[in-house]
Amino acid sequence: MLQRINRELNANFDIGQFEHFPVYDRVSGACKSYLISMADQQVTLWSDGGEQRIRFVRNEEIFMEISQKYRIDQVDHLAYGAFFKPVQRFYDNRGWFVDALWCAV
Repeated sequence: MLQRINRELNANFDIGQFEHFPVYDRVSGACKSYLISMADQQVTLWSDGGEQRIRFVRNEEIFMEISQKYRIDQVDHLAYGAFFKPVQRFYDNRGWFVDALWCAV
C-alpha cells in the first residue's frame, strides 16, 4: 500500500519504517489490518494542492482494512438473503479460501 501511495501520490514513505499488524477476532470473523510506524517520522506528499506533511509518532497505527471471514453456511445464507442461489464453489489448493458463484433466482 505504501509503495502505491509513494508512486501514485508522489509521497516519500520509508517502507522499512512501518510494520504490518493484523488482528483476527474469531467470534466475529473480522480480520483488521494496520501499519504501525516503527519510529517518529514525517512523510511528505506532493499534489496539485501543493506539499502536505504528515507526522507519525512511534507505534502510531494506520488502519488499512477489515476483511470479513465467513463459513460456507454463512456464505450460502448471504446468497439466499439477497435472492441468489449458490451454484458452485472454487477453493484454493489448501481449502482455506473460496470464491462462490451465485445466480439470481
